[in-house]
Amino acid sequence: MLRKVNFYSICIAFGLSVLLILAGSRYTDNTNYRPASESRRNIKNFLKVEDVDENLLQPIPTNPYDGSPDIEKILDKTKLKIKHELSTYNFTVSGVQKLEELLMESGGKPITSLIISTWRSGTTFLGEVLNAVPGNFYHYEPLLSYGIIQIRGTPESDKALKTIKKMFQCDFSGMEDYFEYGKSHWHQFSHNTRLWDHCKYKKELCIDADFTSRFCKLFPFQSMKVVRVRLRLIKQLLEDAELNLKVILLIRDPRGVLQSRQHRNFCQPSPDCWKPELLCADMISDYVAAGRLIQEYPDKFM
Repeated sequence: MLRKVNFYSICIAFGLSVLLILAGSRYTDNTNYRPASESRRNIKNFLKVEDVDENLLQPIPTNPYDGSPDIEKILDKTKLKIKHELSTYNFTVSGVQKLEELLMESGGKPITSLIISTWRSGTTFLGEVLNAVPGNFYHYEPLLSYGIIQIRGTPESDKALKTIKKMFQCDFSGMEDYFEYGKSHWHQFSHNTRLWDHCKYKKELCIDADFTSRFCKLFPFQSMKVVRVRLRLIKQLLEDAELNLKVILLIRDPRGVLQSRQHRNFCQPSPDCWKPELLCADMISDYVAAGRLIQEYPDKFM
């Protein structure tokens, strides 16, 4: 009798366990979960947006098997997402009263941050930190197509600075070299996670100048890292009244820089990358330029 009771108890316990597992998987599996209508209403109330198309709160089809993505829906959904992410942000710390004052699409001026350094100095890590800020559009290494060189003056600097300025202005027209290079080096785009979320399945979006320009103008913050232009040349951008630019100079111990470069194949062919005397000369040049810029632009340079 006791054995029968134990057997039935085990069966009941096993059955309950299976039911609990099935019930739990139903509500924790994100691939099958879809917000209920009540949840969507709560989202709209939280965003304080009236008459929002509920379809905008659904995933935008970007998978190639789902057909071409709807550009207008991507842009509309991105606007809602940015507004949601910054719903509790204190815009007064950025010198404005509301989000629209930082959006190019609304005639505003975004806050732009430029990291200046050299290869293997920590720019990738710092760039990812800035990119973690909600509402940020990340221009990752816009000068990758230049190769492993250091730009120390004209004529190369003229084109390079023009490219940087155009990107901060979300103007990707006439940048055929940039997009052509990206076709075979997709990491040029993938670090920009907010752009890549939409074009990783439809890569044509990443090389579409019109879409990239329109998408970029939706963001109140922009960041960029550059390792091929020396600091003294950046003064031209700080003087530009059209750019709301802040510059960060990132320095690493040159011994650590050179040690790290020894383990990177891209560095060996270029004297600008592996010669210690050139690295030290560039660091001294940046140090001298930093002393001047911090005096002239104490609120824009660090």
